[in-house]
Amino acid sequence: MDPHGGATGEFEPARIVARVGDEVILAGDLLGPINQALAPYEDKMPKDQIDRQRELLLRQQVPVAVESKMLYFAYLRDLPADVVNDRMPKVWESVHKRFDEDELPKLLEKYNVQTAAELDAKMRESGWSLAKQRRMYGERNLGMAGAFSKIGREPEVTHDEMLRYYEARSGDYAVRAQARWEQLMVRFDRFPTRQAAADAIAAMGNEVALGGAPLWAVAKRGSHAFNAEQGGRHDWTNQGSLASAPIDQALFELPLGVLSQIIEDDQGFHIIRVIERRGAGRTPFTEAQVAIKKKIQEEKRKAELQEYLAKLRREIPVWTLYDQEPAAHGDSAVTGP
Repeated sequence: MDPHGGATGEFEPARIVARVGDEVILAGDLLGPINQALAPYEDKMPKDQIDRQRELLLRQQVPVAVESKMLYFAYLRDLPADVVNDRMPKVWESVHKRFDEDELPKLLEKYNVQTAAELDAKMRESGWSLAKQRRMYGERNLGMAGAFSKIGREPEVTHDEMLRYYEARSGDYAVRAQARWEQLMVRFDRFPTRQAAADAIAAMGNEVALGGAPLWAVAKRGSHAFNAEQGGRHDWTNQGSLASAPIDQALFELPLGVLSQIIEDDQGFHIIRVIERRGAGRTPFTEAQVAIKKKIQEEKRKAELQEYLAKLRREIPVWTLYDQEPAAHGDSAVTGP
């Protein structure tokens, strides 16, 4: 047998790569997305390297498939027999409807096709199918629904937990000084000489400072900044975020509402005016606590799901092709499916 696969090797679609209870997972159940992921490299890498990457990706996907199959196995196991026998067709009908509403449009766009039939034909080119995609989606979602019926979707989070999270990650809630501002600009590459550019920016500045013209109107008519069509207005800008160091410095030194002197950087000349500014600080806990609660709940859900999966592994017989093999060293997959 060719160690890297081939017609009779590792990647034969009918080859059993895992068993979960009395269910088997075949290589063909996993290779479609893997083949799709590797397709762009087929003409750029030798066949033995492609096969090695395929093997690495298959090894990565087997535990994911086993987990999904375990969850679905447990979901079915915990249902009353009459539900499994009488209601599962309706359940799958609902799952397929949700797939067609949520996932199918994204797949049609990804494969650049218009119909489900065209999508299925494209998938079959790499050993996959729309039916397999639907099945994988359904088993995973039903299995997760069963898991969350056991562990809960909304773990309790106390006020003290949120406060501790906030204090332990204070840097995550630091807020840099910010400014809202207006800009006039002339680019050096639009003028024959630097002096001509300086004359142009000075003329625009005089229209505003001496002639009383609205800065936004002058910007729309003559500024070269990317936002000139929007009147040269910039929304809240973090200190230190601009590529232009001279402008960044001026934003946090200028008095509010006062036109700057002409500022030069490597792109051109600028005149700016700061509309509003707020100092550095930290997002208040009262503003952050909703997001913090969601993050803690997500962490708890993940931890509880891992505990639930560990329990299933003790209850459900699982075997994989790689159980007795040492982990591969020195190789990494080019991408994931």
